[in-house]
Amino acid sequence: MSNAISDSLLTGELAGLIDRLRMPGYGRIATRLDQAMEGSIEAFADLLAKHLLYEEQVLFPMLKESAPDRAGDIGDLVREHRDLRDRVRELAEHVKAGDRTGAWTVGREFLATLIGHVRREEEVTRRITDGLTGNAASRLQARLEQAEMPSDSEDLWANDGDHP
Repeated sequence: MSNAISDSLLTGELAGLIDRLRMPGYGRIATRLDQAMEGSIEAFADLLAKHLLYEEQVLFPMLKESAPDRAGDIGDLVREHRDLRDRVRELAEHVKAGDRTGAWTVGREFLATLIGHVRREEEVTRRITDGLTGNAASRLQARLEQAEMPSDSEDLWANDGDHP
């Protein structure tokens, strides 16, 4: 999955945003910090959307094809993606409104949700790939390595409504 945005990159970006939300601001510095945070949340939201779209358009269909009996698990992960999109929208609303306390609270909840999702995703993926024969696993890996990330020109929020 060389084209996939890593989960650690996503959580690192979010953790950095949460740290900036906790910093007290004053005067002109506060205005610049607010502008930077607003840009950061939009960049993070787009990064997350690209990651989720890759999984929904590339990874999950390939996993479902490899293990049709796990379609329910994959459907659960897609539903969690909707929840993650909703939460990042809520986080963006707080940031754009200048509500640091609300943003910090939602950001922490979002991070906990994201970490739980990543764990479940890893477990589902592991169960599927552990059940594959050597040839099937090699074919799946080769297909994933050739898959492209959604381009920036694609509507990254197409699967779930408006951009934050």
